[in-house]
Amino acid sequence: MTVTLGLRKKLLIGLILSLVLLSGCLLWAEEDEPVLDAEPEEEPATEQVVYPITVIDDSGQEVTIESQPERVICFAPSNTEILFSLGVGDRIVGIDDYSNWPEEEVADLPSVGGPMNPNFEIIASLEPEVFFTIAGMDEIAAQLRDLGVTVVVLQPKDFQGIYDNIQLVGEIMGVPAEAQEVIDYMRSEVERIEEVLAGLSEGERVSVFYEVWGPEPLMTTGPGTFIDYMITVSGGVNIAADVSGEWVEFSNEELVERDPDVILTTLRDTILELEGDKRSGWDRISAVQNERYYRIDPDIVSRPSPRLIEGLRVMAQLLHPDLFE
Repeated sequence: MTVTLGLRKKLLIGLILSLVLLSGCLLWAEEDEPVLDAEPEEEPATEQVVYPITVIDDSGQEVTIESQPERVICFAPSNTEILFSLGVGDRIVGIDDYSNWPEEEVADLPSVGGPMNPNFEIIASLEPEVFFTIAGMDEIAAQLRDLGVTVVVLQPKDFQGIYDNIQLVGEIMGVPAEAQEVIDYMRSEVERIEEVLAGLSEGERVSVFYEVWGPEPLMTTGPGTFIDYMITVSGGVNIAADVSGEWVEFSNEELVERDPDVILTTLRDTILELEGDKRSGWDRISAVQNERYYRIDPDIVSRPSPRLIEGLRVMAQLLHPDLFE
């Protein structure tokens, strides 16, 4: 029985993380201005990519791209956003259920389902040359490869991984210069925020609990993730920076003991529960006592795409409002 319950718990946590990281839009009803235009205003100088090329994706697979792809499917919002940011969104012929940016451009694109209900018939009918997906979709990827579809897995763990993914997509799609332009923009924005916060002493950095899921199980992000990095760049200290694992369960007792200055969440219910004093023991936490608990649009903090820069700005403003007007 213990083994069965443990397995069920692992499956539940895996499903939660898939939904959080794949479909952040489910948890937020408001819209924010995009950080990048869907199409670049000026075309940078184009570097020629000579096909065929062979690349290694984030699953460790060698993938050969025979010619410049003109028909692709994006099976994750982050992948859709990367392609539009590179100015090649017009080559997308299908998207997953959760891709919602840029709103006008994706509105008329056919959906091929989600991680629990991929529609292989629609996928095959769209005749994709490349299918961009994320980790955790091994069975789907295997079935697509059996159908002769070229599959590329993108699953960055940190900002460097996101930069690498943007460069990889740029190479695959034949737009490496555009990819470098997006990467340079992201890096410059990170540097700008770091410069504003450069004068902070260690005592002025605020301790942060980032709720990935809750309340059962209560989950947060450990060291080495892009969210952990965003907290640090924003002038915060992740109270779970010393735990083992990237996405981990966190007990109420440990949370109260570590007493964060700020609580960040993407969950609307969390805010309602804290306002109604419905989280047992949380009234002893400084962040709750000082009403420093905030909800952030998951689309700009949970999707490893260029829009994380917008999330970084929002996070920095929440942690240090006196430094960001």
